[in-house]
Amino acid sequence: MRFTQQTAESEQAAMTLAQQTAESERAALRLELQQYLDTQLDTSAYQPRRRLFGFHVGDADPQPLQPDVPIPAAPILAVPAANPAVTPGSAATPRPSATPDAPNAIRAVSSDREDMFFEDCYQKGQRRPEKFAGDMFMAMLPFETYENMVKITNWSGSKGKMPLPLNVRQTLKSSVSRRFPGLTTDQWHKIRNRVNERLRSQRKTDPETPRPGFRRR
Repeated sequence: MRFTQQTAESEQAAMTLAQQTAESERAALRLELQQYLDTQLDTSAYQPRRRLFGFHVGDADPQPLQPDVPIPAAPILAVPAANPAVTPGSAATPRPSATPDAPNAIRAVSSDREDMFFEDCYQKGQRRPEKFAGDMFMAMLPFETYENMVKITNWSGSKGKMPLPLNVRQTLKSSVSRRFPGLTTDQWHKIRNRVNERLRSQRKTDPETPRPGFRRR
């Protein structure tokens, strides 16, 4: 029993000695490493410093920089813009919010001419305000202006088309109201439809310009 205890104490003493030896070796290595680093730092004090990011740092003479060589830009290829056929009712046609007055879009209609339109609108025993409005519209609008408006314009600018100029609508309303006071909503609706029909189905000739060999109606 006593022999076993002595053996254990001997082993413990041996382990302690081994640990002390290992610590001594590590301390010696640390000292050697520190001396090496100190030597390197002392030596670098007499040498030019390193270049950082391509620039010289310290007292060393800088080397001349290479001239910048411009990099040619990539060519820009022009892409032709698509030009699809746009119809008045297509989504690509923006609907204008308002059409300004057209000072040259109205020509004077004589009272005799108005009287003739008023007489001609008598059909089936009663007056037809929409026929009078259609004839007045074609008479008051210069034919060249009418040709420019046809198929792309209607009364109110619905269905993606442009609205008639405000002064054209107001002048036509005034002429119709003077001849037919107190029109109903349904009658005004028919008047707008008749004007839209004139703009939808193009007339080939100007009714206000007599053709050779014919009298103006």
